[in-house]
Amino acid sequence: MILPKFINQFLLLSLSVLLFYSCQQESEKSYLKSPFTKLDTLSTNDWWKRGVSKIIDMKVDRDKVIAFGIYTTSNNTLKLSAQLFPLYPKETRSVTLAIYQNDRWEQVQTQEVNELGWSAQFRIENWDMNQSFRYKLLHGPSASFEGLIRKDPINKKEIKLAALSCNSNKDRGDRENYVNNINALRPGSSFFCWGSVL
Repeated sequence: MILPKFINQFLLLSLSVLLFYSCQQESEKSYLKSPFTKLDTLSTNDWWKRGVSKIIDMKVDRDKVIAFGIYTTSNNTLKLSAQLFPLYPKETRSVTLAIYQNDRWEQVQTQEVNELGWSAQFRIENWDMNQSFRYKLLHGPSASFEGLIRKDPINKKEIKLAALSCNSNKDRGDRENYVNNINALRPGSSFFCWGSVL
């Protein structure tokens, strides 16, 4: 039986609308809804539907989605956090830590991303604090961030410390001059204070 052309077109249009609607429903359900509504509205819930903020553009290229890594070592334990920009609903929620040793990158751990803070936490026991290691954080097909985990400076008489605290809320520019100065000084350790320094 051959249906009239308008019925075929109607059925095709109806099917398309249903498929589109079901995809929209799946997309809406595939992110973790934040339990707070007035805090951090730039990177929570359906953040990708919002316009560009005056503060920061969260819609970074996907190969740059890992913002940075920060670590501490103590008592032969490495604790490392990977900080990400917000992820789209369909992006993977895992980050892998790789360490460069024996002349190659070895993947040592994979952790899930906490969607409320867009971070992944790594903890490695029996860490050799007597030598420095290059590390790499990996997300998805192309995002990576590389850094250096320095050996414990226990044998040094003097330790250089980079002390960083909050910047002015009115100064929204790049911090390239800070980064250049810190890199030139090559501190053995960094101290971050997330509040007012008296």
